[in-house]
Amino acid sequence: VTDELREVTLNKVIEALDQKRMELLDIVVHLEKVMCDASNPTGRRNAIQFLAFCLRDKAELKLNFKHVETFAKFFENKLSDWQCVEGAVLGIFVLFKRQAALIRTLKQ
Repeated sequence: VTDELREVTLNKVIEALDQKRMELLDIVVHLEKVMCDASNPTGRRNAIQFLAFCLRDKAELKLNFKHVETFAKFFENKLSDWQCVEGAVLGIFVLFKRQAALIRTLKQ
């Protein structure tokens, strides 16, 4: 996947998210297989980054407590997969930046 193709695809997905033709759950479901594929480290890396980019770039990010908790735990778990660290750190950063009030309420 080239950087140009990734950027074009991301822009189309963000547009669909912003226009409510697609939900974040649709992206997670679509990427689920590759995000968990132990035999495809590059695919895992790209999928985690793509999900983090979607969280970062979506114009309005309305997440409830359960969404934030689930994404936080998901990205935390991906920190142990060295191929996914960059995307996981970005995902956690986006959650801190955009959902700080809800993050503060999470318990261990």
